[in-house]
Formats: sequence, C-alpha cells, structure tokens
Amino acid sequence: MFQLHYNKPAAIEIADMKVDLPSLMAASWQDLQQNGPVVEFIVSCRITFIVKQFFELLRHNLPHELMKTAVAELCEQIEVLVVEWDVVCFCSLLND
Repeated sequence: MFQLHYNKPAAIEIADMKVDLPSLMAASWQDLQQNGPVVEFIVSCRITFIVKQFFELLRHNLPHELMKTAVAELCEQIEVLVVEWDVVCFCSLLND
C-alpha cells in the first residue's frame, strides 16, 4: 500500500519468487490443532503472495475487463486455499 500511496517503486524486484514452506503431515484434526501456528503461517504466507500479485496488477494499469478477469483468478486462488486447508472448519476447531 505504501508503494501505491507514495508512488514509489518496489524495494525488492524478483521476477519469479519460490519459497519452500514447511510441510505439515497430520493424521487427524487433533494433529492440526496442535500444529495451528504452522497452518496459520502457511495459509497467511500464501495469501500474502496472492495479495502481492494483486498489487502487481494495479501497477500495470490493465484495461477494466482484463483487470476484472485477473482479479477473479486471484479470488479463485484464495477460495481454493480456503477449501484446500479447510480454513473454516479449522478455525472453528481452534475456537472450541
């Protein structure tokens, strides 16, 4: 947001980012509850990269229809992430 507000370039320019996130092997929801911080870290990292892609789109000043399509794809990635990690169920388990 700082970049957009002050019209400043990115401090770090990386063409293709690849990150090796920690793996999580869980046999049950009980295991996931114990590894809550790891799950939270993995999901939040993936959302951070999706948000970064969104801000990159804003910098390119795409036509409205292309922007709409690109943003829909990013939203789809977030929806897949929520389903893949069963975030809603996981959050309810942690709150119990």
